[in-house]
Amino acid sequence: MVTAEVNLSDDFSGAPTMVHGGVILAVLDEAMAWACIAVARQWAVTAETTTRFERAVRVDTAYRVEARIAARADDAISTAAQVLDQRGRVRAEATARFTPLGEAQLLRAAGADQVTDAMRLDDPTRSA
Repeated sequence: MVTAEVNLSDDFSGAPTMVHGGVILAVLDEAMAWACIAVARQWAVTAETTTRFERAVRVDTAYRVEARIAARADDAISTAAQVLDQRGRVRAEATARFTPLGEAQLLRAAGADQVTDAMRLDDPTRSA
């Protein structure tokens, strides 16, 4: 699981006092992408996502984001994430299917000519 603390200013509001839903989706998507990197040890891109907004996410309020790997196959990584308030109540949640990147796709995405040590996630001596 990956976790992060977020507190978004009114620069990200969609309605007064509330964070825009698109921003919340971006936060959830980013957390799930990092679950792919840190937990599944795989660079991947979002193929499909579904988000559910349970309660308002307020500006200038601290929240916790958690993301995990739900399932993994050679051609897909299923993830889930939540935005939780200080009481542990779900404010928003998402699931997504990520497509793992092959080496050629990773190079194109990174704009690189070759895979560098920093891009290698399969090295067992590296910590997540």
